[in-house]
Amino acid sequence: MDFSIRALRREEAAFPFELAAAEGWNSGTYDATPFFAADPHGFLVAEDAEETKLGCIAAVRYDTYGFIGLFLVRAEYRGNGIGRALLAAALERLAGLPVGLDAIPAEEDRYARAGFVRAYTTVRYRWSSIEPRDRFASQIALERLRVLDDDVVAYDRACFGAARAPFLQAWVAQPDVVALVARSLATASVLGYAVCREARDGAKFGPLFASRLDVAALLLDTVASRARPPWRLDIPSPNVPALALAEDRGMTRGTENVRMWRGDPPALDLSRTYGITSFELG
Repeated sequence: MDFSIRALRREEAAFPFELAAAEGWNSGTYDATPFFAADPHGFLVAEDAEETKLGCIAAVRYDTYGFIGLFLVRAEYRGNGIGRALLAAALERLAGLPVGLDAIPAEEDRYARAGFVRAYTTVRYRWSSIEPRDRFASQIALERLRVLDDDVVAYDRACFGAARAPFLQAWVAQPDVVALVARSLATASVLGYAVCREARDGAKFGPLFASRLDVAALLLDTVASRARPPWRLDIPSPNVPALALAEDRGMTRGTENVRMWRGDPPALDLSRTYGITSFELG
């Protein structure tokens, strides 16, 4: 089958999310704008001679690493080498950088053949009610986060391992988003922040970064109380206190994805990651 691969244009941004919806993915309602802010040239599309779009992949370049996601081929065109070509094009675009992705377990071997190595699993949790409980965090101020400041940008970089201010500003400015930052009352330093965005079904947390368990719990409960249930949170399994917090809150444990890296992965302190940003962009 003849096809070509090119960069997806901003006005075509709906295409990956249409494919994702057809596969039953619960994408964020307004993801397109912040995704393109992360890397305006980081989304590739395969199309045939009639300009029919066949599949897509995200290959987003951060300053220290790249990330692959939104890797989808329309069902009727699978088996024609489109996925293999898209992955090769994504890796070419990210050449010279370590590259991460989140794979479903059934695809782990496929990515291993392309040079990716398992790092850990990420567990999806879902819940739809909040039980009244004591707030055990103290000396913490929660503030609405709609415009970034240097402290939040620096905190995010330390947790995420790469600079992404344009993405993050668009992320917290989405319609219907709930975003809060936690600061120390004593020093005004950032202790964590959380974002929860509207999705096709309920709302999705991401990220939930916190320096301490009590801060994470306060952010989790407060943000959830202001967003539409059911809520979803994706927790890296090495963060055992985060998993325990999810169980304590009565969340239902769901599917697991595999975080994989090609090249040397960034040295991340996962003890501060109580919820990743997204499976699509890391």
